[in-house]
Amino acid sequence: MFDIKIIQEHNFRDGIITDLETWGNGDIVLHGEFPPSETERSDCRFFYFRFSQPEPLRELPKDLIGSTVAAVEICEMACGYSVKLSFGMKNGVISTDFNCENIFCKLQRYKGMSYRNMYGTEEYNRYIDKRKYVLDEKYFTERKSYKLPEDYTLETAVYSDVEKQVVKAAMVKCAIKKSGKTVYEYLSADDHVRPLTDFFTHRNGHRYFPFRIALYGISYLELDTLKVNNYIPEGFQHEYDYPFGESFIITDLHYDINTGMIAYGGCYWAGTADVMSGIFEDPLNFAPRLISLHTIIDPEYELYDDIEFERWDGNNIVVKADGKPVSVKINEITDRLKAACN
Repeated sequence: MFDIKIIQEHNFRDGIITDLETWGNGDIVLHGEFPPSETERSDCRFFYFRFSQPEPLRELPKDLIGSTVAAVEICEMACGYSVKLSFGMKNGVISTDFNCENIFCKLQRYKGMSYRNMYGTEEYNRYIDKRKYVLDEKYFTERKSYKLPEDYTLETAVYSDVEKQVVKAAMVKCAIKKSGKTVYEYLSADDHVRPLTDFFTHRNGHRYFPFRIALYGISYLELDTLKVNNYIPEGFQHEYDYPFGESFIITDLHYDINTGMIAYGGCYWAGTADVMSGIFEDPLNFAPRLISLHTIIDPEYELYDDIEFERWDGNNIVVKADGKPVSVKINEITDRLKAACN
């Protein structure tokens, strides 16, 4: 259901129409960029409107792209919405009005992928604080224990607020214990993926426990010092009032001390398995730039579905592409990383 307050709270006037689509089902889609004054005020830069089944409107003129928004008026009716749009064109202002069944709207801060670390930001803290109410015994769901190396264990307590099979909020209290004594605790907002349960020794001589405090990103605990680094990427373009966009979901991790490279197994939501690899110089100053091995092995995604880590092999990384071993040279990964950073 469209929130009519979007029109009241944001100034679309003088925004620029950047794209126009007419879908096969008749829906009209407008993409645009807010005027600088609105971006400065609300931090929203881009907008997207999809008008579902507009009547009697069938399409809008293609030369609308590049025009300015003169007015957006939307009123809720008993069944749907009444819409009036006006645009500033080279030859004057054109207007159109129609009724539609529904309206879908997205407001975004940026386009593409952002590697900004959201952990500890105001946006992240607000997101977590809104969900902390579930850390109450009445929302307790289950307790689990995972065996870790060297007489360590990971104990988790899940709290969730579920209404009509919809999870309204979920948090997980996590405690890392050594010989039964708690040495480090953290709070996770993710109960989807099984925790990581292996340690690794970095070429800097320290041992590390990798873990996740959110669905996206990765954290590292330096076991001998208990120093920690948490990284949660801002991710792909997304609704402006939500702190995270989609990014790679890590399910397994493989570090090679000989080359200083790391490989992460995982996927994107509803996507096939992939392996992301990169240079891993310092776990406490994590560099998020990674290369998809699927894009190296099968850039058009025509040959294989799932790419999974198999082993490090000298100056190569071996993966399974739908079960078939495929070798990728590490030099190819590092060359692509250099090109991506230039």
